[in-house]
Amino acid sequence: MVWNMKNEKYKIKGMHCASCSNIITKKISKISGVSSAFVNYATEELSVDYDPDKTSPQVMDSEVSKLGYHLLGIDNVKLEKINEIDIVKSKLDFSFPITVMFFLLMMWEVGFSLTSFIPKLPIPMQLFNTIAFVVSTVIIFWIGKPYTAAIFKFLKYKVANMDTLIGIGTLTAYLYSSLVFLFPVLTSYFNLPEYTYFDVTIVVLGLITLGKYLELKSKIKTNQAIEKLIGLQAKTAIVVRDGKEIEIAIEEVRVGDLILVKPGSKIPVDGSSQKVFLQLTNQ
Repeated sequence: MVWNMKNEKYKIKGMHCASCSNIITKKISKISGVSSAFVNYATEELSVDYDPDKTSPQVMDSEVSKLGYHLLGIDNVKLEKINEIDIVKSKLDFSFPITVMFFLLMMWEVGFSLTSFIPKLPIPMQLFNTIAFVVSTVIIFWIGKPYTAAIFKFLKYKVANMDTLIGIGTLTAYLYSSLVFLFPVLTSYFNLPEYTYFDVTIVVLGLITLGKYLELKSKIKTNQAIEKLIGLQAKTAIVVRDGKEIEIAIEEVRVGDLILVKPGSKIPVDGSSQKVFLQLTNQ
């Protein structure tokens, strides 16, 4: 049976690492009616060949949404990126000052343990742990929500990515520290280390949020640069038909057309991929 194959491209929302592209590719490739699928992580774009009688973009989006991704139309990408960077920016505004403060406190504690001239922190450890517990609770369940959610998706669908690893690491540090802080009797009963790692959870998620913000900013700038380059493309072409030179839109160029490229003009099409003939002229 010959399928009425259709090729389409979609932008992917929610990709964070190279493994995401492999996960989405495998997931969509298994959908009945899909002939081939490929996800480019650099462009966050899906190219898929499918039979519209057997599946649809809505079905594909439904399948990948279970893993935390979404298919977007090409026209919706810019708005989605702006919304995403606004959300990350609000998280960064809250978490970054706290991250810097706790990072400095961590370095102070390290310096105190390694040298004799750095004094001990002028904060009672019980007070420090209380503040760190409250702050890390907000950080882990707000800033770190996408990463903790990735753990449950991993348990349900057996698919892991970078978010899963971040979630496991930070949530483990938070839960262990909470156990030691809230139930100190357990440390002596089970002979557990009395150290808490609230500051590690805060600093790790804060720095990851900073990296995410910088990544989104660079992607937006890259997309803007690409849009400018696309804007430099020629919009029309001069072709020879029936012995006459006529100027037409690039979309109207046909296979086998003879295209004239005059001095100072842009080459409107790729002669190899479009299977047209280019003739340079000095007239």
